[in-house]
Amino acid sequence: MGFSLKGSVYYGEYKCSGPGANATGRVQWARLLSDHEAKPFIGPYYIDGDAWLTSQTL
Repeated sequence: MGFSLKGSVYYGEYKCSGPGANATGRVQWARLLSDHEAKPFIGPYYIDGDAWLTSQTL
């Protein structure tokens, strides 16, 4: 790869658990988000879910 993703990609994790949560091999600039940092990303509004999710899928 001839360019760095560090300046153009945000890599954050929030309360991850299970086998895939092992951070070994993650990029050094990955972040574990606090509740406050994760809040803007939590909820169907982040993915425009009101447009395609029904109340039964939430």
